[in-house]
Amino acid sequence: MSEEKSRLARKTIEDKDEIKIDEVKDVLETKPEKKSKGIILAQFFVPWLIALLFIAGLYIFLPSDKFTTLGFWMLVYFFPPFGKESVIPLAIAGDRLGEAVPWEYPEMFVPIDPWLIAISVAFLDIIVGLFLVWNFDLAKKIPIMGRWITKLEKKGGTILKENRYIEALSFVGVVLFVMFPFQGSGGVGASIVGRAIGMNPYKVWVAIIIGAISGCFLIAYAADSFFKVFMENRILGLLILVLIVALAAVLILKRRKNREKIEDEEEN
Repeated sequence: MSEEKSRLARKTIEDKDEIKIDEVKDVLETKPEKKSKGIILAQFFVPWLIALLFIAGLYIFLPSDKFTTLGFWMLVYFFPPFGKESVIPLAIAGDRLGEAVPWEYPEMFVPIDPWLIAISVAFLDIIVGLFLVWNFDLAKKIPIMGRWITKLEKKGGTILKENRYIEALSFVGVVLFVMFPFQGSGGVGASIVGRAIGMNPYKVWVAIIIGAISGCFLIAYAADSFFKVFMENRILGLLILVLIVALAAVLILKRRKNREKIEDEEEN
């Protein structure tokens, strides 16, 4: 009798565990046709809620001038051709650029700590990535974002041909794609590329998290080191800047030639 009770107790526990697992699977479901209305609403609003909490935290803990400046650069990050490679250095430089450029630089742009702008920009990629994991098809119907996603989807094949390492390395390839500071390599671009090579949406999101954090911190501390050198030795700083610009120009021209070659092959 006691054995029967033990067996029934074990079965009850197993049934409860299965129910909990099923509930978790429902919450994490990414296919629209398998979602309930409640899950659809939750998955749509949760990323927005997380973003609002993040912004509220910045507002509470940062001085008003730093919050305003950081908010400005976070907003700018959403508008091409700006990317992490331009927003992060500009945010770190702040009004120190006023000493280096011949025109008047707005005093409102106070310097932002490297770790703070790195976390903030990485957060944007991460939260956009999460939103697309749950709402990819729905996001395509949102006016501005939808046009951007559709445009990137059409370029998906070209992006993969330009960055063949992505398909070859799969997860690591998406991480590297997010890390490299090229236009379209943020959370939206990585979500589309990850789907194009058949990766699980959550694996794509983890790759975005790793790539965004590591890439943003590398750029932030490289930019901070450059500005420190520049403020101490203008000539050395300018030489480094010229080398960086020259290298960037070479890489951009090379990518443009590769893109034109790929487009010609597709037309033929």
